[in-house]
Amino acid sequence: MSVNEVTWQTVRRSKRASCQREKQRSTVQPIILADQDCNIAGESQRIKQRVFSCMEELKSCELLYSYREIIRTSLNKSLQSAQIVRNFTAPCQNSHESTNQGQIQVKEGDTSPLTGGTQETDVQDTVICVCYGIGNFSACVIASYQLALLLLLLRELQISEEKCHIYDPVFTEMEINLLKEFGLNVLCENEEGKHEVQNPTLFYMIHCGKALYNNLLWRNWLPEPLAKMVIIGNSFQSIEQRLVARILQKDYTYIAKILQFTEEVPLPSSTRYLDVFNDTSVHWFPYKKLMDYPRTFWDSPAEPSYEHIEDLEIIRTKK
Repeated sequence: MSVNEVTWQTVRRSKRASCQREKQRSTVQPIILADQDCNIAGESQRIKQRVFSCMEELKSCELLYSYREIIRTSLNKSLQSAQIVRNFTAPCQNSHESTNQGQIQVKEGDTSPLTGGTQETDVQDTVICVCYGIGNFSACVIASYQLALLLLLLRELQISEEKCHIYDPVFTEMEINLLKEFGLNVLCENEEGKHEVQNPTLFYMIHCGKALYNNLLWRNWLPEPLAKMVIIGNSFQSIEQRLVARILQKDYTYIAKILQFTEEVPLPSSTRYLDVFNDTSVHWFPYKKLMDYPRTFWDSPAEPSYEHIEDLEIIRTKK
């Protein structure tokens, strides 16, 4: 055959080979996603195991039981402190009814809005828990220990996990999912500590910023809700000692004001956990002390403003 007689033919690709190539291309992305899912699942399991290990370690030392007894005693004293007139359980706007001296009378033996009676009530039947500021426990060992202690305290105090509301704006999606696996109720929005107390509440706020405590106190600036609170967090006495009085009164007004009513019990320190639980105390506010002041002391509390503070120590909601 001469060169002029050569005819060109288009060679078709094998249909089978073409399908195989298409199949290979279509499976590349799912394989990558599957690998990512496996990595996430593996990392999640590793973090969970670390928290469990921290729990086991804390259970084996006396520190946990010391903490449990101090917190349980404070909770029970807080529950028993509000022996008050029935009318005080009315809505907040009616709770400032005054006596002839401009104060609310406290009558011994009256029912308490906390317990519904004069006798001690089981903690697990009445108390909820709110936790702020744990931090990234997936990356921080200190945060892992703090979360481990929270989970252990819920068990020791017989407060169900579903009654524990937890939030930190730095939580990752993985951490949120893990907290839900632990049975905790993850809050959806940043309250900036402005949680309104209705039921007796244990606040777990270890190493939180001063503004968070200040906001919490402001939001509940009435004797009844304050008497329902127990706060595990930075020592208020230490805050008072470290800050110039003028700064404390100006920037953290409600911490400054509550000091005179506060019963504070330091949690024992340990050299092993010095960076984890250092400078931590349990705080509660006896109802009779709160009622010693006239209603004008509690009227119209101004919302805290921190615009002039550069190192606020909390993450605020973007407006």
